[in-house]
Amino acid sequence: DAEGRYFADLPPARLRLLLERVGFELLWQTESADAQERPETAWATLLFTWPGAEAERPLDQVESILNRDKKDATYKLALFRALAEIAQTRYNLSRFEPEGRVQVPIEAVAERWFAYYWPIVDSATFIAQKHGERPGSPKPIAIRRHLRSVIDAFGESGGLPAFLAAHRNRNLRPEVRRSYDAALKKIAETIWNMPVRYAGGGEDFSVFGYDRKTRSVTMPEELWRELSLTGGWILDATILRWAELTERLSKGAVPVSLAVEKLLSISDPERETRDARSLFRRAGVTECVWTARPLRAAQFDVDHLIPFALWRNNDLWNLLPSHPVANNAKRDKLPAQPLLRRRRDAIIGCWEVLRDDLADRFDREAATLCGPARWKPDNWQVCLFGSMAEAVEVTAVQRHAERWDPDARSTPVSRPAAASAIRTEPESTVAVAPAPDQAEPPVFRDFADIEPGTHTRFLPVVGALAAGSPQSGFDISNLDAEAESCPWVEVPKRLAGPRRFVVRIAGDSMEPELLRGDLVVFEYHRTPREPGAIVVANLSEFGPTSDLATTDAVKRLRVEADTWVFESANPRYAPIRVPRADTAHPILGVMIGKLG
Repeated sequence: DAEGRYFADLPPARLRLLLERVGFELLWQTESADAQERPETAWATLLFTWPGAEAERPLDQVESILNRDKKDATYKLALFRALAEIAQTRYNLSRFEPEGRVQVPIEAVAERWFAYYWPIVDSATFIAQKHGERPGSPKPIAIRRHLRSVIDAFGESGGLPAFLAAHRNRNLRPEVRRSYDAALKKIAETIWNMPVRYAGGGEDFSVFGYDRKTRSVTMPEELWRELSLTGGWILDATILRWAELTERLSKGAVPVSLAVEKLLSISDPERETRDARSLFRRAGVTECVWTARPLRAAQFDVDHLIPFALWRNNDLWNLLPSHPVANNAKRDKLPAQPLLRRRRDAIIGCWEVLRDDLADRFDREAATLCGPARWKPDNWQVCLFGSMAEAVEVTAVQRHAERWDPDARSTPVSRPAAASAIRTEPESTVAVAPAPDQAEPPVFRDFADIEPGTHTRFLPVVGALAAGSPQSGFDISNLDAEAESCPWVEVPKRLAGPRRFVVRIAGDSMEPELLRGDLVVFEYHRTPREPGAIVVANLSEFGPTSDLATTDAVKRLRVEADTWVFESANPRYAPIRVPRADTAHPILGVMIGKLG
């Protein structure tokens, strides 16, 4: 600078990273303009604190134990996996103590261990979990014998999924229940006496602690916060480290791939949803919880409210009846908060059906989600709905999970490449006024009721499509393969045909030609047949030339020398112009006629 001092231009973010990497903690930061009014110069002031050379950040502690701690067995990895999973999905079980520590019931940790080690103990290939362990070893891992007694009881009757189902409903035989209780007791003893005592490589209980009065594993609140915020990554890290350690303990006899397979063994979600399915069918549940679409008695899906891929949770409160189309559209997405608010009564109604028959199990599982401090049996609906909505939001933020709402107008989804494909989103309830071709409002039917008359008397209603701002409004992704899951409507013979389908108008840009709620018949085409036709505009193929966030609309197509022009009848809407060079297939269908 002008005074001869050496100066290096360093971005504040880089400086912060450099200092935090060596243990400093940022307390405060501000930015200010240059005192000499140089426009290209700005200044940042950062205040750091140095916690001391001996201080260790929570994530550093996790890293140290997972990677550098001496491990004679897999117990420390199992401990962190269980705590991270509880912090992600059962966090309301934790209790914050005044002295800055957090308690987690050791029973919850032991239950996770029981599920983790079952596939390992049950493996046809012996999988060592401590140094020197081998078949017939005089000193196997302490919990192996106790798990074996329960595993053998279910060896011919479904294994772990069958056990979990029986345990959830408290249907274990007395002798199996005693064996399970003994196994949990031994697991809990092993947890506090081994990994809890020695994690961190220091003196007894240098990181974790054990509270005998509350039967809880204790830890600094900073560590619990880290498990809560980064638990998803810690879960992945522990599974990988566990598999690598298993390979070393077996001296290469058990490869990492086999160890990972066993560690990722999960219960069968289809099997564990049978109770809920049976209760919904017996209670005569008649509508989809998400869309209110009618359900056929024998054909509906049981949807995981929080997807199984995210939580692996088969608790009753997480199981709801869904139409196959809606369930397929939701898949691994989380329900959006507006959807939860709109369908609150329907969700609670389904919960009440489940609780009427399985009150003990339902309350136990709901209380686990809500936590002992929040669970109120006399007002359980409010308590459970609030905890569920919170869990959805926390999971969405932490796992960056996609949200889903069947009534949302701007959820982009890629278009299928097959020539017969019609891209779809979940449906809204269809309700229309009487149409010119019909004396009465249309009656919607299931595929099984009209199969002989498909495309000759009946056409599928594939969704609600905008005639205003473009949107994604189809309910299926392939007209040939998936149309049977749509509602079908009877049409005049002159409008029927094998490549035809019906959409409901959901906007006003084509008024007065097409009104909101009209049912319109289209024939599937990818290229225009005649100028001036009303079409389903295939806007998703416009690619980077379009700034539209959504994809389809009902418009009138006009063709210019080098431009596709999609026009509205309503003058409030400007034409949409797309260069013909950008797409050879500007449409998905051509209008044939109108039902209403």
